[in-house]
Amino acid sequence: MKKLLSREDRSILLACLCISFIIWLLGTLNERYETVIPVKVQYINVPQDKVLIETPQTQFELEIYATGSDLVRKAGFFTQIVDIDLTLARDETLPTSTLEKIFAKQLDIGEIRTIKPSFIKFKLDKQSTRYLPIQLTEQLQTKKGFSIKKSGITLKPDSVKVSGPASRLDSLKFWATDTLLLDNIAQQQTGKIKLQKPTNEGFKVFKNIVEYTIPVIQYTEKTDFLSIRVVNIPDDKKVLLHPKKVKLTYTISQDNYDEINISDFKIVADFANIDLDNRQEIDLEIKEHPPANLVKGIRISPNVAEFIVIE
Repeated sequence: MKKLLSREDRSILLACLCISFIIWLLGTLNERYETVIPVKVQYINVPQDKVLIETPQTQFELEIYATGSDLVRKAGFFTQIVDIDLTLARDETLPTSTLEKIFAKQLDIGEIRTIKPSFIKFKLDKQSTRYLPIQLTEQLQTKKGFSIKKSGITLKPDSVKVSGPASRLDSLKFWATDTLLLDNIAQQQTGKIKLQKPTNEGFKVFKNIVEYTIPVIQYTEKTDFLSIRVVNIPDDKKVLLHPKKVKLTYTISQDNYDEINISDFKIVADFANIDLDNRQEIDLEIKEHPPANLVKGIRISPNVAEFIVIE
């Protein structure tokens, strides 16, 4: 069977195909095409003493008219970020039609026919700076018999310099830390904790980390016996209580152990609303005791007393 094409003929055919492809490619690259491409932007030259409250749209769609060669040459141009100068804006609105030449120059691409969106809207506010107290955000758990002395927690520094939009900065009362998680605490804690990063546009915090000191109080249980005071008995009657004393138990920090006396407590049997003829028992009340920051878990035993009326 004879070969359809000789080796020489195949070489000539291949050369013709290559030449045809090159001619087609050159013609295609020289033709002009209309297409839509995405472009990312960033905003520069915010007016002095101003700050953006919200960043405007950063993704744009450009309808361009360019040669095939331009499109091939700039095939990766959508990764390029275009700068938009905010000094060109008026009244916080910037028509994108005024940016067509700027986009074309920065992208080095053919004619830009339209840009979407049609307008860029943004909000500016006066830039303000002030110092805010730092607040520790914490979840602290101690071992049994220990407690955190909240009033003794210290942060160094205790305030931080913050700048941002005046209208929003003025409403802030403090700047919080990240959440400090500690458990099984049985002694004073010290360390470092990061400040929360700004979540609102235009804010800047001038310090990232603060030091903390968390004092820990150890508690112990203390027991005393205290006489019951009888009040509001009619003048013509007397009562005998049983028992005459109660067991008083409370939890107290070791730091305050010697500062609390039995005289700081008062246990009473109040007969103001008691029917003496038909009752034999009375509930006992803790009428006076030291502040809750000094003692905890106050309880008495028994909490009821029997009584006998003496005419």
